[in-house]
Amino acid sequence: MNELSVSRAALRAQLTQPAMRHILAELRKLFDDPLFVRGPGGLVPTTKSMELSKQVFPILKRLDATLANQ
Repeated sequence: MNELSVSRAALRAQLTQPAMRHILAELRKLFDDPLFVRGPGGLVPTTKSMELSKQVFPILKRLDATLANQ
């Protein structure tokens, strides 16, 4: 979501681009939504993707803070 690019997201997550594409394909199936569509400047999140990010980002931030304190 932050990168709006499969290639940059893969680099950030230390995954290969095919691995990231596979994960995105699985998430698309799970949520029955494309999650991102191509736009003039790269990927554009769908409404469903934006809704999910509002729920998931706070959880990930808390998890990151918890792991940082270990």
